[in-house]
Amino acid sequence: MKQLIHVVYVQDFFTCEEGKEQHAARVQEAVCKLRLKDLYHEARLQCVITYCANVLGQVVKKPQVREMFQQRETDLTEEQYVQVIKKETSVLIQSVKYSIHLVTCYILDVLQMCPEWCDKYQDCWLAIVRIWRSDASYEQHRERRRRRLQMQGAPHHQGNRSLPQYIEKWVCFYSNLSSNTESSLPVTMFVFSSQSQAHGGQDCNEMMGYALSHKGRATAPDNVYDEEDGPDAYTNSSVYPKIDAYRRAFRQRHGETSDPATEPLDTDLLMRLGPGKQHGSYMMANSAIDPSSAPTLREIRRGGSSSSSDIPIAPRQPSSAQMFSQFQVSAVSFVVHSFHT
Repeated sequence: MKQLIHVVYVQDFFTCEEGKEQHAARVQEAVCKLRLKDLYHEARLQCVITYCANVLGQVVKKPQVREMFQQRETDLTEEQYVQVIKKETSVLIQSVKYSIHLVTCYILDVLQMCPEWCDKYQDCWLAIVRIWRSDASYEQHRERRRRRLQMQGAPHHQGNRSLPQYIEKWVCFYSNLSSNTESSLPVTMFVFSSQSQAHGGQDCNEMMGYALSHKGRATAPDNVYDEEDGPDAYTNSSVYPKIDAYRRAFRQRHGETSDPATEPLDTDLLMRLGPGKQHGSYMMANSAIDPSSAPTLREIRRGGSSSSSDIPIAPRQPSSAQMFSQFQVSAVSFVVHSFHT
């Protein structure tokens, strides 16, 4: 399947840079998996929107639909998910034979809830619907909602851009902003390429881009990097501790005069401070890191990493969901103990 996707849908339209074939294949596989998940999720959203519009005569938006997924009572029933909607619409058209008369025609619209990609496999569609309406699925939706509500501030300001694309946008914007004359698009691209991802003589590497993407939009005039920025400068409370820990470890390894905001990203440090890839992602700048350039924790423990072992591997921290669960258990234990005493 991987080979089929690569040959049919990639090589016909794109030419991979020589030596980047393995990296392109990994990115392609990750994107295909993400698109398949989105296809599965969007089908359920569209089912509810279609049913409400054509049967109930109500217009619902995606945020409202996601709220409906929290409880079995507000979700569609199994019969509603699999039913076929027949809607008759009357249209007045002019008669060909008698041009002065209007003829009423009735058009029958047949709308089925099952998407086209699953149209020929109704048994599979029924199995998918039953998974959606299972107790485990509703509990998973509620748990994910609790996690989102625990998040303090916006996760980032990249939008749908990857971190390298955000950096490119930021550099282009500030290149234009610093120019005294208006330039056309070709001139702008030339200025960007000549500056080599630099603004005002300051290189913009992955760490700086990560910091900027958690401060504001790439086109915000006041979005600049300053090492003196404290936790309040970032829109998410989890960002500053990561940046501060990386800066300290970077200077401990490479010297006090080194600048982590301009020098190449030290992936060995990220793996040590992470530790590893928490939930499949690096500690920072995940979309800008080539996995083949970063050592694994196993390689670091076995001494296979080329970097020195001056920075120890940090202990693994519990996730916010685990901490919340532990807090609930502690609270219940306290109440039970107080009741018996």
